[in-house]
Amino acid sequence: MKKLFLLLACAVLLLPLPNASAAWPERPIRLIVAFPPGGGSDTFCRLTAPLLEKELGVRVIVNNMPSGTGASAMAYVWNAAHDGYTWCSANTTQLGIPVATGIKTTAKDWSYYIAGGGINMIFVSKESGIKNLDEFLAAARQPEKFVFATPAMSGVYWDLELIKKNLNLPVKIAAYAGAADAILAVLSGETTGALFSMTEVQSHVQAGTLIPIAVVSQDQPLMVGNKSIPPLSSSAPEWEARKAIKQFQGYVLPADIPQEAATRINAAFLKIMDSPELAAVIEEWQWQRYGLFGKAAAEFAANLESALSYIQYDLGLAKFSPETFGIKRIE
Repeated sequence: MKKLFLLLACAVLLLPLPNASAAWPERPIRLIVAFPPGGGSDTFCRLTAPLLEKELGVRVIVNNMPSGTGASAMAYVWNAAHDGYTWCSANTTQLGIPVATGIKTTAKDWSYYIAGGGINMIFVSKESGIKNLDEFLAAARQPEKFVFATPAMSGVYWDLELIKKNLNLPVKIAAYAGAADAILAVLSGETTGALFSMTEVQSHVQAGTLIPIAVVSQDQPLMVGNKSIPPLSSSAPEWEARKAIKQFQGYVLPADIPQEAATRINAAFLKIMDSPELAAVIEEWQWQRYGLFGKAAAEFAANLESALSYIQYDLGLAKFSPETFGIKRIE
């Protein structure tokens, strides 16, 4: 009997403890950045990875997997196990993937975590000699004299297309692999200007090598240092700032990850949004703070996906109709 008792006791000890493997997360998280190093997505993910590590208690490993629209990174995350351990950076550009590539997953298939986004402005190189909005418009109205640099197929790319169309400007738009390459094109004199938020170009503005000229995504001026930057609409009333594409940075995961993982990620996201570290970054980058997840983020993403998709479609630049993917036009 004693031997039997000992055998049973050993057997019980060898059994897994209840819920011993249920705690999430148990291993490092991979955060895939959909764009090259040096851009807004890369900067945001690398700044916030340590904050996520603090809240989740595991390493957050950031890797870049760049492609023109972010489609490669999104496909990689989608094809990985939907267990919450593989994330993708998220920004405006990725919401245009279906109409640009034919990939069938849309905003409804993903869970978005939308931290915030910059206010887009027109910048010119110091060497251009352009000092203000009126001088910019005069240069931009000369046939093929002004060349804009922009990341290919990005939210700012489509804003530039809208500005070009609505203001009837004969400017050229040169598309680059990412924000860092587009900025370098302006700084080297290869192009005249660019459309960005302060997230990507702050150091160059502070150094005086890039000059902010006009605010695109709002009708109010914006203070940059001790200088008030006027809205584009103040000298070009045909431009409607409300039509500008909203920019954002954040994370995205498949919508069907386990509920335990989603609950932990939601809590961690709320914590980092309230952290003094991220608050300082938001102020420094002059961001609009969103802090959206769940239903609010889903609605935000669906509205932006619709706007971005139909801008491409209406300009005749979409490869596929938004209706193919069930994306409805939202007025």
